Amino acid sequence: MGEAEITDPASLAKAIAELEKRMKAAAKRLEFEEAAAIRDRIKELRAQQIYKA
Repeated sequence: MGEAEITDPASLAKAIAELEKRMKAAAKRLEFEEAAAIRDRIKELRAQQIYKA
């Protein structure tokens, strides 16, 4: 999850969608710490979306 900052809005949306899939998969595997870390990264990317708009 240590991606560089994504600046393209389409790439940002794609990255968020992919991370959401990974988060759900981790939760399904009962890996809640990993899911929480991914959730936090999603929040960071969504904040970028808001400030880029």
